[in-house]
Amino acid sequence: MEVCVATQDGPFLEALGAQLEAKGLSLRTHRDGATLAGAIEAKPPDALVLDLDLAEGSPWEVLQSVRSGSRGSRLPVVAVSGRHTGSPSVITALRMGAVEYVAKPCDPRVLVARLQAIIRALERRRQAKLPGPTLRSSGGALVLDTRAHRCLLRKGMDQEDLDLTPKEFALLAYLLAHADCLVSKEELARVLWPWPSRRSLDAQTHGLLAQHLAHLRSKLGPMKEHLRTVWGLGYCWDD
Repeated sequence: MEVCVATQDGPFLEALGAQLEAKGLSLRTHRDGATLAGAIEAKPPDALVLDLDLAEGSPWEVLQSVRSGSRGSRLPVVAVSGRHTGSPSVITALRMGAVEYVAKPCDPRVLVARLQAIIRALERRRQAKLPGPTLRSSGGALVLDTRAHRCLLRKGMDQEDLDLTPKEFALLAYLLAHADCLVSKEELARVLWPWPSRRSLDAQTHGLLAQHLAHLRSKLGPMKEHLRTVWGLGYCWDD
């Protein structure tokens, strides 16, 4: 397993690198925020620790550039920062696709433990039992290719390739795999945030989940009626 650590903080990098190597994880370093996205696209690691203090201007520019790439969009990113530690910064980072947010200074042992939990959870997700690499709605109007990470919406003889974020894709895949079954909000939250620190559905996590589902519904066109909200309980894909 390889972890890329993008930071200009020498002491932080040294402490974290020592812990990664102690746990048998390969360390890759990057010190230039402007070229990070290209390096990720060329050779994606298993996880990225992104120091938001790396950017000279907006702390979100580097995160956005990484997430905009085809490989970076699926990469688990742990954001860290010593300057942007308030709740608004945490919420923004999570909304932009970071899977965790850690304020510096932090215990590198805890950070590495979180990374290991994230990598294990993603591996379990990849090995999750699904009815096959392709998921279809009843009638075949909606087709998900889980290997190619593509979602096709068929309209007569035409088809549209829907532009879904990784979290939207994961939600839709899970709902299709459990079609006609009520899926609780807690269960869907674990689909997006399966690691221990995100097990409980607090108000913030609930709000983020609702936002992802709303964005997913807005992209489904005529199929959005199949994504039904069961108020107070969860969601159901009606096939």
